[in-house]
Amino acid sequence: MESHTFHTIKNCLGKKVDALKLAKLLSTGRNVAQVHYFSSEDPSNLKQKRYHDYLERSGILVHTYPLVERQAKIYCPTCHSEVKPYCEKCNLPVELPPHKSKTIDIDLATTIQYTAPQYDEAMIVSGDQDFVPVIKYIRSQLGKRVTIAAFKKTLSYVLERNCNEKIELDDKIPEFCL
Repeated sequence: MESHTFHTIKNCLGKKVDALKLAKLLSTGRNVAQVHYFSSEDPSNLKQKRYHDYLERSGILVHTYPLVERQAKIYCPTCHSEVKPYCEKCNLPVELPPHKSKTIDIDLATTIQYTAPQYDEAMIVSGDQDFVPVIKYIRSQLGKRVTIAAFKKTLSYVLERNCNEKIELDDKIPEFCL
């Protein structure tokens, strides 16, 4: 499970996801070896830390990375020097919002590949097409099945095309949200 999916639900619908309920819902009829949860972590956010501790006590393997904010920058494609954006209407400089670096996608993909000997089917709760290379690898080279659980609007067509099965979460929200 990738926490970005949970943030999407909270921001769009104002609902909090219960990761344990979601894991139980998605594992119905399946023999589950492990459940992994990937998230960035803000050291000053005690509620988030308590939530991650709760998931760990419940048997979920939690992978966290510090949330690092860096000021976004634009570079000239020719000389590679930094370019400051300006408003075309008033000609004043524009400050870009900070970029938040999480490294979650890379860890999730690495974990999928590294733990492949322990499972027959990987279930990924994400619609992000960044996972296509690892999915292609574990399907073609290791003979694993891949199920994607995502929302219709966030599910990449390329990702959907490369998995064995998809579960649309849209109609299941009442079953795993608080």
